[in-house]
Amino acid sequence: MEIASDLLDRQGPIYREDTAVFVSQSGETADTLNALEYALENGALCVGITNTVGSAIARRTHCGVHINAGAEIGVASTKVMALNLFVFVHLIYYQCLTMLSLLSTGIHKSDSSDGHVSPSNRR
Repeated sequence: MEIASDLLDRQGPIYREDTAVFVSQSGETADTLNALEYALENGALCVGITNTVGSAIARRTHCGVHINAGAEIGVASTKVMALNLFVFVHLIYYQCLTMLSLLSTGIHKSDSSDGHVSPSNRR
């Protein structure tokens, strides 16, 4: 996990196999948009989570989630933060189910009899 401005300052590695998730209430945050462009240039799958339909992040990412929290009046974006957390929990849950499914079908099992996944078999 990286903060957008830190990723750009460090020029952190991003690869084609990576999925980059961009979270922004407005979908127009400059640091986040710059990090999105960096990830796109490096071939990553880009996912946006935003509260604003038609925002720059919503338009530029490959896919995303519109959280539909409604307008934020104050700086403290409690509704949006709570719904972002909800989306992250569901993404993690989905990833766990996917990994369990792969493990149960033997795709990631090693040749060893104890069933541990070896580093060479990990993705």
